Amino acid sequence: MSKEILMNVINSNDLTTLAALCSKIISSVPSPNSNPFAFEKVIVMNKGMQTYLQQEIAEQNGVCSGIDFVQVWAFIWSLHKTLNNADSSNRFSHEHMTWSIFSLMEDIAKSDDAIYKPMKEYLKIESSIDKTEKAYQLCGAIADTFDQYQMYRPDWILDWNHLTDDDFKAVSVKDGKYTVAEGSKLEKWIKKVAQDYRLKGINKNSINSILGNIWQIKLWTKLKGNLEKTCDNNEANLWDRATVVKELILKLTDLKAHPEKIDYNTLPKRVFIFGVTALPTQVIELFRALGQVVPVFFMNLNPCKEYWGDLRSEFSEWKSEKKAIIKYLKSNALKEKYGMSPLAGTSDFKFNESEDDYCNRFEKLFDENKEIVEGNPLLISLGKQGRDTLNVLLSQDAQVDITPAFIDPTEDSKSDNELSILDSLKYRLLTLSTNTEQKHKIAANDRSLQIRSCHTPLREIEILRDEILSTIKNEKDVCGKSTAPRDMLVMMTDIESYAPLIEAVFGSVNRDDPDFIPYSICDQTVRSSSKIADAIVQLLSIGNKGITANLVTDLLSVDAIAKKFDITVEDLSVIEGWLDKVNVHWGLDEEDIKEHLKLDDKGEPLPWTLDAGLERLLNGFMLGKDGSTIAYDNFEPGDFELLNKFCNFVDKIKLVRDVFSPNLNITTLEWTDKLQSLLLNNFFVLDEESKEEVEAIRQILSEMNEAVNNLKGSESSQDNTENADSPFEEGVRSNIKIKLPVFRAKLIHAFGNDRDSSRYLRGGLIFCSLMPMRAVPFKHIYILGLNDDAFPRKDTTPSFNLMGVKSLSRINDRSLSIDDRYIFLEAILSAEKSLYLSYLGESPIDKTQKNPSTVITELEDYLGDNFTVQDTDNADQNRKEVIARVFRQEYLNSYDLRNFEKEDCSLKLYPSFNEKAFWKQEKDQKSKYVPIGFLQDHNEDNPWNISLPYNITVSISDLKQALLKPCLNILKKGLRIRLDLKYQTDLKDEEPFDLGSYGGNDILAELLSEEIMLDDVDAYLDQKAKKGELPYGIFLNKVKTQVKESLKTLLAIKAELANDNNSEKSYLKTVEVTVAGQKHQVTFGGVLPKNSNLVLGSVSSDNKTTPNIIIESYLRLLAYKFTTRQQLQPIKVVKVNSKGQSSYVVDPEEFTTLCEEKSAEELLKELVNIYIETNLIPVPIVRASYKNIVIAEDTSSYLKLAVGQDSYEDDFIKDKEATYLFGQDTSMQFDGDYLSEHQKDLANRILEIYATEIAPVAAEPKKSKK
Repeated sequence: MSKEILMNVINSNDLTTLAALCSKIISSVPSPNSNPFAFEKVIVMNKGMQTYLQQEIAEQNGVCSGIDFVQVWAFIWSLHKTLNNADSSNRFSHEHMTWSIFSLMEDIAKSDDAIYKPMKEYLKIESSIDKTEKAYQLCGAIADTFDQYQMYRPDWILDWNHLTDDDFKAVSVKDGKYTVAEGSKLEKWIKKVAQDYRLKGINKNSINSILGNIWQIKLWTKLKGNLEKTCDNNEANLWDRATVVKELILKLTDLKAHPEKIDYNTLPKRVFIFGVTALPTQVIELFRALGQVVPVFFMNLNPCKEYWGDLRSEFSEWKSEKKAIIKYLKSNALKEKYGMSPLAGTSDFKFNESEDDYCNRFEKLFDENKEIVEGNPLLISLGKQGRDTLNVLLSQDAQVDITPAFIDPTEDSKSDNELSILDSLKYRLLTLSTNTEQKHKIAANDRSLQIRSCHTPLREIEILRDEILSTIKNEKDVCGKSTAPRDMLVMMTDIESYAPLIEAVFGSVNRDDPDFIPYSICDQTVRSSSKIADAIVQLLSIGNKGITANLVTDLLSVDAIAKKFDITVEDLSVIEGWLDKVNVHWGLDEEDIKEHLKLDDKGEPLPWTLDAGLERLLNGFMLGKDGSTIAYDNFEPGDFELLNKFCNFVDKIKLVRDVFSPNLNITTLEWTDKLQSLLLNNFFVLDEESKEEVEAIRQILSEMNEAVNNLKGSESSQDNTENADSPFEEGVRSNIKIKLPVFRAKLIHAFGNDRDSSRYLRGGLIFCSLMPMRAVPFKHIYILGLNDDAFPRKDTTPSFNLMGVKSLSRINDRSLSIDDRYIFLEAILSAEKSLYLSYLGESPIDKTQKNPSTVITELEDYLGDNFTVQDTDNADQNRKEVIARVFRQEYLNSYDLRNFEKEDCSLKLYPSFNEKAFWKQEKDQKSKYVPIGFLQDHNEDNPWNISLPYNITVSISDLKQALLKPCLNILKKGLRIRLDLKYQTDLKDEEPFDLGSYGGNDILAELLSEEIMLDDVDAYLDQKAKKGELPYGIFLNKVKTQVKESLKTLLAIKAELANDNNSEKSYLKTVEVTVAGQKHQVTFGGVLPKNSNLVLGSVSSDNKTTPNIIIESYLRLLAYKFTTRQQLQPIKVVKVNSKGQSSYVVDPEEFTTLCEEKSAEELLKELVNIYIETNLIPVPIVRASYKNIVIAEDTSSYLKLAVGQDSYEDDFIKDKEATYLFGQDTSMQFDGDYLSEHQKDLANRILEIYATEIAPVAAEPKKSKK
């Protein structure tokens, strides 16, 4: 091995090759550092890459030990500690700078220094600063800007470090414009920075941008002076990142010049930079300097074996440029310096022409700005980040070694046309191919690249599962061995929004199902993955945003909180029911609501608060309920203990509200204490399950306290620390205080940036965002959510960030868009067998086309130019054929039968695997998922052997229920099942503002039934308002007016009706029927109420009469036939909606005519038969089944007509009993294999009776056309 040590840049288009080389170097290449205890240092970008490389090294070398994996800046800081004797605290980290800037805001606000005027405008402060959440967020944005300057503009930072307050006296302001005195330090620096080689002079736009933001420079100098000196007075502890890197380079250069000073006991054995796509220029320079002292290997994932960097500048001479390029291409340092033979499949670069001809041809790829514009379009479009890194690496060509380790897919004698689409893409990237004449012909069975368009994110996940199962099955059928889920990766643009959909689709499959796919969801933020973190944020919001009914139940659904208060899931269902019944909406108590609404203390108590609801619950439990109270007393015998637990929880909530007020202004240490004592201790069970989440929260608080601890304290803070009662711990110097909104914003920011990295590469299918597994090779890679508005991400650089000024931009600057484009390029390189791309391409509402990401559009353009299906000369036709070959538009719904048809298409090898969505199956393949209500081949009259008594009594309401809600009938009457649906209580977080939410018709019916006069209506409604059942204040007055007007109209209608309806009437008729072979004697009896010829019903805004009104009117006419007088009277139907009232009259003559065809007793027997049969057989009929039903010639077609109604599906899903029996997929009801013949016959008979007998008698007469 040569004694000369240089950083070795190893280029490869295959990360597996780089991992193999890394393992080989570790195991077989000696290091100048012979210290047996020295560790190899491997610098990685994230935990995902670390896990991958650990597994690869262990597989290659048998063990992965003696290796320390770190991220870039953690390594640099450890080197800083070692060589400069610094402590471990980075006082210019984002966290430290945010709090430092925040601590300076008060002084800046009070300052009349004109330099700070733009900053004040940004922060919207004048003479004082309200330390709000927004102010904290703006301080964070400034800190982020300074952080970028430290990494990408270190020369600026180093220059700013030499400025003092006196230097800013050169700045003057006139008419809002800033100028700097000529010859001053600032003026010289601005001119230096504004030099633009493209303009061959100074760029005025750059000068104006810098002058407008000169406050940043002065603020930076303030930050430098805002740090407290450490006890050892070591200045190195106070260095910023730029200074640290500069000093380390100087130190390493000195060690290179004086090797006798090197202490290998303090240095790593070797350093590997693995899978790190981009590094700031100064960091590359640091590793170059380090590479002269200890071996440094930069394992660079490079898509192209040619030189594809930009020419460096106009000042470079092409002759020297050529030498550098030739050296880059011909070098193989691992072989030349270390004697390592190339790995199998890799080879040195080979010139197919003379070096001069190559360079001359190469020069034509560049424009006048020396930037590459010709060559592979995908590489130019997607590869800027890698190209910039390559440029910086080669600018160090005299001090770096180069090793090529590229994998050529054509090396095993394959021609380009024998490659898959994906491998051909890689080959063309590798060779910088620009030849569009020689197109790659796509094989018929090539599935290596797919683009899918879906309608919703849920369908993306459903289609993804089908595709993964198809891939596994296809490989098994073709090769005899399939890819394991652990060799597949799913990346998506927004893991937070996709996570619940993944759980719904992949998590709903039983583990013993042969189609179950083991999976893990990685990289979620703490806020989304930790219920404790989210609950803390919600609790801290109570004092500012108030509490709602749903927030109460959401908090109690957190397992750690529920355990703390000993509340089970069943208990929570009961509590939800209580909150709904006592009409709790929002606010803890009156004080809470009046503070939020800025109300005075006068007026009626507010009924919808949590406190008011609890009072009604407690009064009802302790005192009972009578007509004069507003208490709630519908309790079960064992509810007292649960009510006591709930009261304890509410008391703790009140304590949080009282302590954590928005104006609470305390130190960070005090915040930490209060969070521990009042939130963590009071609300959460701190057991093994919650320990990890709580520790993450404590770590965030610790980092905040450390950052504040490093700031200078004022005299008052020093006085505080001397006070025995001071909340400060020893060593805490700053007295910075923050308010609740700022503290909450800090936690939200921290929870949103802290991600779960514990589930990578654990053996199943991995779901993650784009960053953690970028560049890691997998056999099959799937990317979802590639829409134009989501990917590449849009840059959100603040307007004051000078790196965003185009004239001040530099090579190797970072941006989200450039990052994402390179991630996409890395995905192409990392996918070994196939790459699957998915986006939302059509609106699920109106099928409007949506744009895919620009990377998909560019990829499609490239495929159209470089690939072919059948060698056509027509370019447009060729593009259409190629896109059609790789693109598929998916169907909107999972239950669409086309999903389950086999297609002659390579993109869809098998029908959908979604068994639950398949509703049309052969009789010998009945699905185990068919809901119990579908009787299929069980065509018996009484399939569930339900026993009914001989004597049965029914009323009007029983018959009406049998017609409108037959599913409820069989569950309640036949099976004696009462569904416990408390857990589905729909709590409302807003109080009512009108009568519509509370059923005005019910109130009117009560007023009529109880014969309450107009003068007593106010008192009656006031009582309901106290229960929270009606609006409050002026809204209640409006309701009173509305109700009294409606009641006045109804009373007038009542007066017009026949006088003999002012009293109740009994109806009675007994009939004998035989159903399912059993005889029953059925008594139709009950009492018709007063005013029975007045039917009051609610209708929607379209004013259409509902089946409920029609059936009620018909049954009252039928009941009249069985009263003592048997006298039919016209029925007045009053329809009420938000627009007012309307009415019509049901003429008894229509019913009389019907009775001439069938006697009243025969009509009754028909309905009684239906009542009994719906006690025995489930029927898929709901209210919407009757909408627009008309007399049909084919009596067997009524059910299909009902299922085809527009609102049928929505109404069916809302009917809990119906969905319990038949599920939510209404399409299954179309299929004859699911409903038994008896079910279909009964359903058709019910609908036929409605269409031919009930509706003609009681429906509203159609208005004649004029």
